[in-house]
Amino acid sequence: MVIMMSDNNFAYMDIQQLSKLMKNLEVSPVEIVQTFLDRIDEHDSKINSFISVFSQESLKEAKRIEKLFLDKEIVSPLQGIPVGLKDLIYTKNQLTTGGSKILKDYIPDYDATVTSKLRESNAIILGKTALLEFAMGGTMTNEYFGSTYNPWNLDHFPGGSSSGSGAAVAAGLVTCALGTDTGGSVRGPAHNSGIVGLKPTFGRVSRHGVIPLSWSLDHVGPMTRTVKDCILLLNAIEGYDDTDPYSVSMDPINIDINGNFDLQGKTIGIFTAFTEDILSKDVEINIQRMLDSFKSLGVKIVEIGLDQLSKSEAQQGPILYDIIVGPESSAYHYTNMKENIDSYGSHPRRRLEAGLHVMGHQYVNAQRQKRLITEKIKSFFNQCDVIIAPANFMAAPKLDDSNPSEDPIRNALRRSFTSMFNITGLPSLIVPIGFDAQGLPIGCQIVANHYQENTIFKFALEFEKISDWNHHYSTVDEYLSAS
Repeated sequence: MVIMMSDNNFAYMDIQQLSKLMKNLEVSPVEIVQTFLDRIDEHDSKINSFISVFSQESLKEAKRIEKLFLDKEIVSPLQGIPVGLKDLIYTKNQLTTGGSKILKDYIPDYDATVTSKLRESNAIILGKTALLEFAMGGTMTNEYFGSTYNPWNLDHFPGGSSSGSGAAVAAGLVTCALGTDTGGSVRGPAHNSGIVGLKPTFGRVSRHGVIPLSWSLDHVGPMTRTVKDCILLLNAIEGYDDTDPYSVSMDPINIDINGNFDLQGKTIGIFTAFTEDILSKDVEINIQRMLDSFKSLGVKIVEIGLDQLSKSEAQQGPILYDIIVGPESSAYHYTNMKENIDSYGSHPRRRLEAGLHVMGHQYVNAQRQKRLITEKIKSFFNQCDVIIAPANFMAAPKLDDSNPSEDPIRNALRRSFTSMFNITGLPSLIVPIGFDAQGLPIGCQIVANHYQENTIFKFALEFEKISDWNHHYSTVDEYLSAS
């Protein structure tokens, strides 16, 4: 079920709308923050999207920023905007748990780089969002903090590992949020929860002060309700950071979010050979509608065939992912594993122990293969501007369906949809494209070459104009009140 946003409900307004109201002194940042705090208090006991809510701190910050608006001192489009942070991201003198019993009382003494950038933008950090323990996916529950529930239907999973960020944005409990993405952990929740989610080019956004899962695959990315909001949030957090050894100096995002972009003659590449007999009928229908929408704008569609990327190569994404992530995560957790192994949940423990058994030559060969696949996929952009790829073969699964598919080939291809773009470091944006027969949202990836987020955004902004999916929201108020 969906509901169209009412004009007076700024819990569902985008960043530009809220910013305009605050600039015109029609609404105070204090009112906005209080609205979200009230909504969290009313609804989050059933969604479980926040681990920590900074009520006093966010109201105090809102009062400080209210004075700035009164004095006409505006430093960024995010000024006064409530933001949620996945609870892997350090917040100075505020709880950061990693979604784990092990860090249930941990208070960092410094901010992550992205946290500092948000504070410099005068965004208001509303709280820390829920996640699977230490961002280790593969299950749908956090054994210590509990499951997070999809606001479209509480029987379904909102996606992970950035479960709370996706659910909170979808439910109108916060305007926007940050997640992390190592194999699809921003894009999966965006798909399942009907929002926009970006995995930027590897190195564009600093991971300093973010609890790692995999140093060579981790990304921090925005999770928002609109493409415009995604751009504004990315603008605030991107940039070279010498405290992150993988950070890359690159041109900042520079795009007019209110502009018009002529896509006539542009080209989209699709991997139809990998999705045959894999996608659900609902996903297939909605992706075709998306492609038809782009065709109406004069965009050409070309197929990237099996002669260019074999099915076995497509399946290598999750295999390489496991070989790389396993030892990197085990290396980070090694001391805790020796001293406190029983404090990990059962799934993270199994993954960490498995990581200890990856041989050195396997890890080195995986890193070499990662580079070869990256160069091959980058070559596809010689024939297309962007690639359109599914986010998953189905909409959000039920929470009690711990393994939606027992077919290992099907599961490998499903994971390839997102993990392949972590392996390659290519930027990938999820946009909502429709719903399945049960009313659950479906998203799709728009992927471009390294550093070409501007290209992705042009396609996404034009698609957003001719579709109305970003104006549909879960009937969270009615649904939760009745549940």
